[in-house]
Amino acid sequence: MLCSLVALLEAESLVTVPATHGESMQSELFRQLQAVDSGLTTRVHGESDDQPRPYTISPLYPDRPRPRNGMLYFQPGDRSWFRLTGLHDDACRLLLALSESARSWRVCGSSFGGEFAIRRWISRAGEHPAAGIISLDEMGQAAWHACDQEPDRIRLRFQTPTTFEVASESKWGNWMPLPIPKLVFGSLRARAARFCPELGEPPSQAELVEGRVALGRFHSLESHMLHFQRRDRRRTGFTGECEFLLDRDLALKERLWLHLLAGFAFYSGIGAGTSWGMGQAWRESLDSFLYRGDTT
Repeated sequence: MLCSLVALLEAESLVTVPATHGESMQSELFRQLQAVDSGLTTRVHGESDDQPRPYTISPLYPDRPRPRNGMLYFQPGDRSWFRLTGLHDDACRLLLALSESARSWRVCGSSFGGEFAIRRWISRAGEHPAAGIISLDEMGQAAWHACDQEPDRIRLRFQTPTTFEVASESKWGNWMPLPIPKLVFGSLRARAARFCPELGEPPSQAELVEGRVALGRFHSLESHMLHFQRRDRRRTGFTGECEFLLDRDLALKERLWLHLLAGFAFYSGIGAGTSWGMGQAWRESLDSFLYRGDTT
């Protein structure tokens, strides 16, 4: 099972948070999950700080953004939302349990902070464009449908800054903030193999991506700098809509996998930092709810 849960928030007092606040969102998520089931939280979260997580969390999306000097300001009554996604059954069970109990959300740091009331949790695709629950079988069926409708192209919208960690002898400068096809689909392939083995073993990187996927048209591609305070690091990422063109000689198996991974992106995120707000992405298709589950 894959899930995406949306929390609708309302500020009950004056709240001030940095524009880059994904680390605080992750800390609050971990705090609340520990209260739900500490053993399952430890198993889901893992022990290594650098390992991929089977969940993602978005930043806050204010209805009325009030940015100033790198900060976001919320007045009492201001509404916003964020989303959590789970990439396997344990993570989804934990997040669904959280949605049954969590009625407030804190975003705090050493020099900022505030609390929001959670007015509602949404899991149904038909009630919010960022929500949805789907089985892996349904995800496979969605890939067949997408392959039939748009066999030679995939369009992805990168909602939050996205970047990729690449091999480097130095820890500095080992990121790539561009929608390079082998990095985009290589990231998705690795996450599917790690967290959804029930899908089967994906084709190799060479079979699936190398020389098989090209960047086509792109729109509103922008660069952003994020400053993560706790890690004392800056990361550049991109947002925008990108079209990826598939080799017309690509075998059906590989073509289906690429369409499956494009739908999977909605839940898994893409690239680095997806557990602290980066890499939120989803596909644009003829059927916008194709990979999000039942809308009725």
